Formats: sequence, C-alpha cells, structure tokens
Amino acid sequence: MKGAWTKAQIIDETIHIKGQPDEHLKVTVTRHGPIVHREGEKAYALRWTATEPGGLANSYNWLGKRTTGKNSARL
Repeated sequence: MKGAWTKAQIIDETIHIKGQPDEHLKVTVTRHGPIVHREGEKAYALRWTATEPGGLANSYNWLGKRTTGKNSARL
C-alpha cells in the first residue's frame, strides 16, 4: 500500500424482514472500514479495532477467572 490508493469494495447486505420482501443495502467498505457518512465529495469510514486480528484477544481474559458472586462484584 505505502501511500497508494486501494479500491473500495461494494458489498450487497441482505436484511431479512419478517412478512416482507428482503431489503438490499449496498455497503461501501474501504481498508479503513465501511463508509458510515458522506458529505459531498467526502466519505467517512468507521474503523473498529475489535474487528482486526487480535483486537479482542486480551479484553475478556479476566472474566473467566471469576468463580463466585462475591468475586464477580469486584468487576
């Protein structure tokens, strides 16, 4: 990449609605994440580190170590 532009992907997301036809939403995804807002020629992507490899690796390790309600209260 090193400063080079990369082409965004267009993904067709299907939204199932009970009792109605499916809705289709075209989502533009860049290397920084999906486009969540547009202002004229500008587009803003949302990057969430939890979706990256290892993003949630150490976040909840401590949760499995709690054994009693008393210990859990200290969370």
